[in-house]
Amino acid sequence: MNLIEKAVSEFFKEPAVDAVDQDAAFLRAADQPVGGEYPSPHFTAKQHASLDFGKLKQMGMVTPDEPSSRIAIELRHIKSRLLSGSIDTMNVLDHDHCKNLIMITSSRTDEGKTFLAVNLAINLAMEVDRRVVLVDTDVAKDNVAKILGIEAELGLTDLLVTPNQTVLDALVGTNINGLHVIPAGTGMPNVAELFSSQRMISLLEIMARQFADWIFVFDSPPLLAATESSALARHMGQVVVVVQEEKTTEKELLTGLKQIEFVKNIGLVLNKSLDRSETIYYEQYAKFRSVRE
Repeated sequence: MNLIEKAVSEFFKEPAVDAVDQDAAFLRAADQPVGGEYPSPHFTAKQHASLDFGKLKQMGMVTPDEPSSRIAIELRHIKSRLLSGSIDTMNVLDHDHCKNLIMITSSRTDEGKTFLAVNLAINLAMEVDRRVVLVDTDVAKDNVAKILGIEAELGLTDLLVTPNQTVLDALVGTNINGLHVIPAGTGMPNVAELFSSQRMISLLEIMARQFADWIFVFDSPPLLAATESSALARHMGQVVVVVQEEKTTEKELLTGLKQIEFVKNIGLVLNKSLDRSETIYYEQYAKFRSVRE
């Protein structure tokens, strides 16, 4: 039994805490709209970046010119579970709203969450007939822009504090067809408050409803390092927690999971597994819960 299996067994010894009902507030979020227009199928992003595939490969990233690399094949295990029976059947008005909003996080720093978020977004854009948006919500690190070599005038925080800015204003198009990025934006001292604000709720609602055929992948701060992740998780359709083998302790993982125990769909990814034969994505907690009950 590995770390994830032990943690899951321990986590469900006690009934999960009921989620705070956020649906009413979420659906009222249009009171303070952010970018309320429906996207044109032929829109052009106002910002653009050309990704260096050679540098990305050196960092172990999946790239369109090598669609059958080992990392691409491993990502398909994760992608199939995230997409299966969720995006295509999404109804944003029911309890399972926001299935197109996927948050990637970890318990602690340096477990590979940004590596997974970037690779997953690229892989989805390569193989799924939808627009994919990689959103950097780890403002303190701003690693997505650094990894992809993106320099942009606007980012997420700018979108939240600047009136009349829209989702489309902050998008950065890339030379990977279908892949767009929203960088973290300008560093600010009140990020936690921004992410808990009505304006952020409004922005996420627009992503879920008006951009419902797009997929948004959020690179989130570690659960034990910042409160922003817990605030964001309340409005995500799915949360994926990255666990690095032989680094993360069971206590750290359980403590991190307690921060988001209200989330209905949580998945776990075992990073840098010594056993390359095992699937690195573990079933959603909802399935573990059903077995337990």
